[in-house]
Amino acid sequence: MYIYWHWPKFFETEKINQIVNFCEQNYDDVEDKTKGAKDYNNNYKKSSTVKYIYWNKIKHLLDDMQDAVIDCNYHNFGFDLNNLTDSIAVNYNNYSSDYNEQYDWHMDFDLKRPLLDTKLTLLINVSTNDYEGGQFQLNDGSEFTVPEFSGPGDMILFRSHVLHRVLPVTKGNRKTLSIFFEGPKFRWKK
Repeated sequence: MYIYWHWPKFFETEKINQIVNFCEQNYDDVEDKTKGAKDYNNNYKKSSTVKYIYWNKIKHLLDDMQDAVIDCNYHNFGFDLNNLTDSIAVNYNNYSSDYNEQYDWHMDFDLKRPLLDTKLTLLINVSTNDYEGGQFQLNDGSEFTVPEFSGPGDMILFRSHVLHRVLPVTKGNRKTLSIFFEGPKFRWKK
């Protein structure tokens, strides 16, 4: 059973530039950092800037990605996934070294959704300039860095309920897209 799957250089530099330019000019909202999750010391877990772009606006740039995810899920994860709908928000994340931005250990889920669970998280590296730090890590009982998610255009798909984090960016800017794939609520046996 896979924890994650990756695609090296899924997007070429020209397409990445189109995606970044589109996100910078067409985002729908900016995340309120003061409403984010906190750790046990009352510090915010996430310090990056997140802009939301609705799927109906950006899907023309990402259609190939959705096909790859559906195929990968079918062969490697086996979740019952819903198609992305026009009202789904894509997160455009910018981690700046000016503030050593990071995202501490967390899982992707939304307790307010009574009928759906987040099953898989997709990250797309849309950084075209070099940066340092910002390694992506998973923790399935022991933490490890995912080496396949460090270059422009790299994509990684992972189980949303696995702990993960982004280490502080120490030089430059790390830019990614996050897309959450949902399906019917998990049914736990009693």
